[in-house]
Amino acid sequence: MFPNFADRIAYGRKIQSEAENLVVSHGVHAIQAASERARAPGLTMDDEAFRRAVEERVARLTGATRRDRVA
Repeated sequence: MFPNFADRIAYGRKIQSEAENLVVSHGVHAIQAASERARAPGLTMDDEAFRRAVEERVARLTGATRRDRVA
């Protein structure tokens, strides 16, 4: 997926940054915002994978459960 380790680290940092921005901007509703973004129609496979990774990171940051996410 990544040609070198530095790219993999940069991708992880991008996920972390996006998740932290969602938590700051949406507070307790960050998991719902991340879930909605991950399920937006018309995403490429790469964009969907990225947004799902952000959703997982937001869940870990906020302690959200699967039940807290948008169905």
